[in-house]
Amino acid sequence: MIFAVGTKVSFLHTGENGVITEILGGNMVNVLLANDDMEIPSHIEDLISIEQGNSKKEAKKTTRQINVKPSVQPPKKVAKPLPKVEKEVHRKQELGYPEVCSLAFVTLNKADGEIYAYELYLVNHTAHTLVYQFSLEFLKIEEESGNGKLSPYSYKLLGKMHYLQLNDSPSFSFMSKVATTEDREEWVKKQLKIKASSFFKKEQQTPLLNCRAYLYTLRDAFAKKNKPIDLAAYTKENAPKSNEAKPEPVVLWGAVISPKEVAEFPSEIDLHIEKLSPNHARLSNAEILHIQLRRFDEYMRKALRSSATSALIIHGKGKGRLKTEVLYRLKAYPEVTRIEEGFKAGGATMIYF
Repeated sequence: MIFAVGTKVSFLHTGENGVITEILGGNMVNVLLANDDMEIPSHIEDLISIEQGNSKKEAKKTTRQINVKPSVQPPKKVAKPLPKVEKEVHRKQELGYPEVCSLAFVTLNKADGEIYAYELYLVNHTAHTLVYQFSLEFLKIEEESGNGKLSPYSYKLLGKMHYLQLNDSPSFSFMSKVATTEDREEWVKKQLKIKASSFFKKEQQTPLLNCRAYLYTLRDAFAKKNKPIDLAAYTKENAPKSNEAKPEPVVLWGAVISPKEVAEFPSEIDLHIEKLSPNHARLSNAEILHIQLRRFDEYMRKALRSSATSALIIHGKGKGRLKTEVLYRLKAYPEVTRIEEGFKAGGATMIYF
């Protein structure tokens, strides 16, 4: 049995009815409750299709066999990129491509040809060295971010995205500027809202990677180089006037945090619902899980901003649902270098950054 967008469902434990509005990652879906007009995430094992009319006992047996599929199915196979070669060779071979900086999604396949993920590449097919910052969000929650410098006619792997996450409203933010001492270029910003309905129309042969990929243009306009100017003249020209307020500094992703926030950052978080909500007794299982995961995501963002070296996630034992979802989310953080389970008699997990 397959749960798809628009399927009418009922919660096994509460009897509430609703309609599936979105397929999430990790065997999770969004359900719009019929009576409360509220949308909450839920695990597929907690749901039963109303159309099927199964009993609770039958539903528990069948939900283990559910295959959650995205609303738009991708094609089967795409060639993987070839190994890097010298930049000048690339340049001569690919003069037919426009001078652009792009984001490329390269398909990853299982042994049977089924797609399971995409690799995200930043492709700089220009004669400029670019300094960049990026942020990748799903469901308005940041899961990947970073910065760096990209040489002319080169590319860099930024991370991976599970193919089910195409339904999680991916958003890619990108800022770039040309790395040179001669130009005074401002940061150029680009925001991509990636939609599953149009994603598969973006496939094309990709420069430098030498394969077909789903390609999005991040930047295609570059200012002409200015002549070098005298340092003394530049200083005099740009010195602030006595009655002129100093400009606010540009704040990049995750770059600003107060010393107090660093000093007071807790080394552990307890996700037991009684620690998070005073009205937990009236919440459904789906609502409890939603609150716990939202607090976990907030804690992880603060941990990365405060440069923490480790953190203890207390999730409890129970049926292991919360622990499973926490471990699933941790895989999306490249900053997490090691995970140790079994702390506090199996009710907690230690992570290292």
